[in-house]
Amino acid sequence: MLRLKHERFALPGWLALTLLLAANSLAAQTTPTAPPQPAPALSQPTSNDATASADVSGKPSATTAENPPLPTIRKFGEGAEVSAVDPRIAPPVLPKAKLSLIGGIVRDVDPIRERMTVNIFGGKKMKLIFDQRSRLFVNGKETDRINIHKGDRVYLDTQAIKGKIFARTVQVQTRTEAADISGQLLGYNPRTNEVTLRDQLSARPVTLLFTPATTVSNQGRPATSADLLPGALVSIQFLPTSSGRRALKDVKIIAAPGSSFAFYGTVTFLDLRSGMLALESRTDGKLYDVKFPVNDETVTEDLRVGSEVMLNARFDGRNYVADSVNVMKSGAGAEKPANDNSKALDKANKKEAQEEKEDKVDSAPEQQQGEVHPRR
Repeated sequence: MLRLKHERFALPGWLALTLLLAANSLAAQTTPTAPPQPAPALSQPTSNDATASADVSGKPSATTAENPPLPTIRKFGEGAEVSAVDPRIAPPVLPKAKLSLIGGIVRDVDPIRERMTVNIFGGKKMKLIFDQRSRLFVNGKETDRINIHKGDRVYLDTQAIKGKIFARTVQVQTRTEAADISGQLLGYNPRTNEVTLRDQLSARPVTLLFTPATTVSNQGRPATSADLLPGALVSIQFLPTSSGRRALKDVKIIAAPGSSFAFYGTVTFLDLRSGMLALESRTDGKLYDVKFPVNDETVTEDLRVGSEVMLNARFDGRNYVADSVNVMKSGAGAEKPANDNSKALDKANKKEAQEEKEDKVDSAPEQQQGEVHPRR
């Protein structure tokens, strides 16, 4: 009976397999699942990232694994605090000493060894040293960069340190500005294009280079290098070159030998013995020394210091020479002796000058007579 009952309720194999799959599918739908975790966002590295430890499961921390610490970059000179230089390599403080100002053209410079050679103006070459203690100026503006090149015109404040010449301050002039000089021409060499001038201030000869860009004018009129005659009074502008020479920019001929000029002004100095007076020109306010002949026509009672005169003078290459002196009027500030004997003093000077002339005239016959009739 039992056997028949078991056989009656037995399920086929395909039906049992179907029921098992349906039960598993129903269990999967009813069991809640956790939502997927989003990927961690990138964050700035912190000091705790390097020390983060692994969690309980043995996996490394997400911050340490995905965001490793980055190196820190500091830029000095942009507000960051600069650390002090190691005193073992820092240069010592510059000692107090007298400074010497020199100028010249840079011959060569070594920024690695911090050395340079300068051709001194009017002298020989000089070797100098510099370092981070030196102050550098380029066209008047201070800079912290070594901006010195061969051929630059420099002016340096120097001092002696351990037997070497140290450049404490370096002034670099890259802009060329014209300089003025006045004097008398000594000569012009068309082969070498060199103009030699006696400087009015130092009375020393100065050599300058005549270039195709040089302009020449004679009393406001255009001129050429052929007008640069010896003895002419000139006013010159020149530019320094990289080779250390002076290149002429502009030449103004003030007075050429043989030219005549009209002067009007006040007498500031008078010497009747040598026939020389100093005149302050009313035209340009300058002083001119003028020679004049001492005779009754030129020397009058009205000619004295403070008188206003007008004269025509010729430049002979050395002096201005006037044939006559015309006294316009006596200046209000004319100098007079304390006893008011200016007229007597002028007469005495005229008489003394006349006696010197007579002595010269009388000495000639005596000398001739002594030659013809020798003394016994």
